[in-house]
Amino acid sequence: MQDRKFFCIEPFVSLSIAIEDHIFPCCLHEGQKSTQKDDLWNDPYLKNIREKILNDEIPNECQACVEQEKFGRLSRRQHSNKVWLDEHGNFEDAIENDAPYKLDFWTGNLCNLACSTCNYTNSSTWFALLKKASKAGNVDLRFTRNYVSNLDYNFEFKKEDIPDIDFKNMESIHFNGGEPLLTDSHFKILNLIPKERRKDVYVIYNTNGTVRIDLEDEKWSIFKEFRSVDMTFSLDGIEEMFEFVRWPAKWEEVQSNIDLWAEYCYSEYDNYFFQMSVNMVKTPHNFKVFDDAVKYVTDRWFTKLVALRKSNLNEYVFTTNDHSFMCWTDEQFEEYTKTEEFDLQTKNLLILRNQDK
Repeated sequence: MQDRKFFCIEPFVSLSIAIEDHIFPCCLHEGQKSTQKDDLWNDPYLKNIREKILNDEIPNECQACVEQEKFGRLSRRQHSNKVWLDEHGNFEDAIENDAPYKLDFWTGNLCNLACSTCNYTNSSTWFALLKKASKAGNVDLRFTRNYVSNLDYNFEFKKEDIPDIDFKNMESIHFNGGEPLLTDSHFKILNLIPKERRKDVYVIYNTNGTVRIDLEDEKWSIFKEFRSVDMTFSLDGIEEMFEFVRWPAKWEEVQSNIDLWAEYCYSEYDNYFFQMSVNMVKTPHNFKVFDDAVKYVTDRWFTKLVALRKSNLNEYVFTTNDHSFMCWTDEQFEEYTKTEEFDLQTKNLLILRNQDK
């Protein structure tokens, strides 16, 4: 398999559920409505993606990884392939199986932030701001990245109805949102994993860092039943830039929450361990201070972790461009900030956020 031009292990071992009644081979795919709800794993759409990859074709849905690799960045495909080989030694044994090894589960769009890089489909806060602005008529929503033609549809949901999934092969579960730690659905899924299986399962969260995790609180004690729990913190900046991009989060509070989790990661436990990483997205607003922010988070949290785990920094600090500007250089960002479009989008962003002032 390794001699193929674009082999990816994800469709053969992973199931992603990001929208109710839809399935995805991974969280970067566009996905499709399921036509086989009683057996999601063998849905025709997923089987077609697998066949294309085995035939050495690059599915159209895989362009996000194609673009990342074109610019020399570590893609989801490359990272997943490496992790799978490190854990299992080969790809061939996973080509034919009857249940997923990995689950990407999106808990809905319930979120307490309105980040400049996000939109109403992934943030209930953005949905509320847009609905209010639509009624007030004080901003032209066509000139926001959140433009939607029908705001009568309430997109806020918690996705408490967990789909029927066979967990017998499960090795890792990845929770996304919204903000997954604000919901109960992630706890429901963890409790569905057979207790004898949990010690072999990695759990990963993409979180905005606003929810403080205190392992002395009984609420979080289930984490200790799994092989590891990894918090991937979405930051995109520090201090003032963080608070602009990830509004209305407060940098000092989020930094304190990450400090606490980092202490768990630095400690040693008998039957489990904790892990952390950061995901930082470069945008027209933060590109000038992006490298300084990456250095800050590296020095504060990951230099020590790399030394303790005898690992590499690229396993913990992930950087990419905003999907709307995936291939852009800093020079292109600079030119874009001089445009009327950028000025108008920034102005509207601030109007939407400050409607109550």
